[in-house]
Amino acid sequence: MTERPLRERFPAADRAALQRRGLVAVSVCDTARGASYHNEYARVPIRSASIIKVPLLLAALDQAYKDRRDLSPAERADAEAMIRRSDNNATTRFWQALGPEAVIAWMRAPGGMQGTRIAPENPNWWGYTRTTSRDMAALLGRLAAHTLLTPALCDYALAEMRRVIPSQRWGLPEVHAAPDRVAVKNGWYPEEDAGKVWRVHTVGVAPVGTEERRAVIAVLTRYPLELGMAYGQETCRRVAHEVFGEFGGGSVSRREVLL
Repeated sequence: MTERPLRERFPAADRAALQRRGLVAVSVCDTARGASYHNEYARVPIRSASIIKVPLLLAALDQAYKDRRDLSPAERADAEAMIRRSDNNATTRFWQALGPEAVIAWMRAPGGMQGTRIAPENPNWWGYTRTTSRDMAALLGRLAAHTLLTPALCDYALAEMRRVIPSQRWGLPEVHAAPDRVAVKNGWYPEEDAGKVWRVHTVGVAPVGTEERRAVIAVLTRYPLELGMAYGQETCRRVAHEVFGEFGGGSVSRREVLL
């Protein structure tokens, strides 16, 4: 059976997003073909939660490279904790060491995340950084294509994302035929203030089809607090399934996705 290309899969992913409560922003990039697909909310800035840890790591790697050095043992330990276990203390140390303004400046150029802004409420709240699915997908697309940093540094970042602990590997890894080859970072945060919303996001890089190429997905959600975190995780699974569920030489049934 001939596999349907991403351009034919994206409309189903968009429909899956529209069936969910709240706002669901979706972006998909085919790195080999230089094509990207976005739904109507892809430019909407949403508080990032922990997906901002990926561009933060890349900014730290780029700064070390410019300083003509490797990450120190302490920095490497923090990088592993920040990506693999989503450690917030390690994230804060990177954020403060680089400086919020410098980090955002790097994300915008050379990171290309033009819709990303520092939190006006408090620049030290890295999880409140406002970004878009379009920005995250564009950044990960360049990472997957090894054009953002040196190939070795890109490989290092992707390898760390492949080592995210099992309890945080929901979304794309759950629906891909080769989950161990999926590089992922998820973010989640319940806001119990005036907004009363959950923000549950997933960004990832995965192989597609039988070709040696990769594709990127970014799903950012914002929905009523009372629905709980599991609702956002399910949204991420449903959207990712429409894009990746039959790629990689395997398939995932609709029933399995909904479990």
